[in-house]
Amino acid sequence: MTLVARLLEWLLAPLLFLWLATAIITFASLHAVLDQAADRRVLDAAAHVQELWQRSNQSATHVRPLLYSLGGGGGRRYEIGIYDRNGLELVATSPGQIELSTTALHGTMQTLIVGDEASRCGISKRAADGATAHTVVACDASSERTSQSVAAFRHILIPQSLILLIATGLVWYGLRYILRPLSQLQSDLDARDMNHLTPVNVSVAPRELEPLLTSVNNLISRLTSGFESQRRFIANAAHQLRTPLAAIHTRIELAHRMLQNGEVKSAQEVLGAQAQLSVRTTKLANQLLSLARSETAGLSGQEKPLVITQALANVLARSAARAQTVSVELIYEEVGSTEHWRIAGDQTLIEEAISNVVENAIAHAPAHTEVRCIADATAREIRIVDAGSGVADADAESMFHPFVRGADNQRAGTGLGLAIVREIMRRHGGEARFASRDMSGGACLILSFPMFMA
Repeated sequence: MTLVARLLEWLLAPLLFLWLATAIITFASLHAVLDQAADRRVLDAAAHVQELWQRSNQSATHVRPLLYSLGGGGGRRYEIGIYDRNGLELVATSPGQIELSTTALHGTMQTLIVGDEASRCGISKRAADGATAHTVVACDASSERTSQSVAAFRHILIPQSLILLIATGLVWYGLRYILRPLSQLQSDLDARDMNHLTPVNVSVAPRELEPLLTSVNNLISRLTSGFESQRRFIANAAHQLRTPLAAIHTRIELAHRMLQNGEVKSAQEVLGAQAQLSVRTTKLANQLLSLARSETAGLSGQEKPLVITQALANVLARSAARAQTVSVELIYEEVGSTEHWRIAGDQTLIEEAISNVVENAIAHAPAHTEVRCIADATAREIRIVDAGSGVADADAESMFHPFVRGADNQRAGTGLGLAIVREIMRRHGGEARFASRDMSGGACLILSFPMFMA
């Protein structure tokens, strides 16, 4: 069912109900008004006959033509009878048809049986005294009254029905006019593709549609960000993987020729270098995937709170063996009430961000030095401090750009670790930055988390 059909259903159902209620009330009111008018006519007819009866000295011969005239001849409207003080019929349009009760109240309208039908009858006040006392009864069939009411109501119902049809047409046209911006929005959105995801113009829409269009624009913004992330990932992957993959192919062919020429030792040396290149290429591919995942990851708002110190402890446990291999000691410190320091987020991403920073510090720390990991719940930040060559203040910001490596670039690395860290922190409402360098040397990278305590 279309939106127009649903709105018509909801708008016309009450309109039809009101029309039906109005028709019933109109018929009841009309019938009551016509009844009152008919009652007055009946009483007037009874009074007129009574006056004529008195003027004619109670002569049935003179009165009978009037009775037939009021009765309408063969298709008479009224049944009229004149009765003496004892209730005996003196003259009538249809003798013996009116059953007049001896307890009937004079000068009122009552319902009496005329023939086989209930009729409204007007009973005149008793006139004269003694033996000449008489009463006139004029009756109007109830069925005729109902027919008159129905006929009058029909004349009212026809224009009301026409008004209802006109109102239905106006409502339909109004709905189509009101919903025209939605049709235009549909056409606008249908004309777009992934290369043309500009925001929808909110100003041309009715005020009631602005929240909807704002949500649509937010969705378009998220889609644009996702498409841009995919484009960057494809471009970065193509750029960064082309060279190592070509080198792998070349070294495999070289080792193959050396084996054919019997140069086994040389082939082994080439394959050894090939193994190192494969490890570096694998790490590069994994970090490219991590960067793409961190750029497109969105928080649903329903993540469970995670303990920051627990995430840091998990990372340090996994990095302990690597640090021991290069003779670097990992030192863990806490500041403030860390047991209640939590945030709502993705624990896997948070641990990956911390792990990249810790692994980077271990890689740049000289042998027999320390890497200090400080969990500061008071400042809501983690500080990773090493004793390496450090990062100059002028280069600190550029170190978070993809594929940018420090001055000590002879070490194996992809230049993606810190870019992944910053993107993950921003996704969680935090930030990654280098502290200003002091005379002590080394580097201090700070992970700042949003204010959320649980």
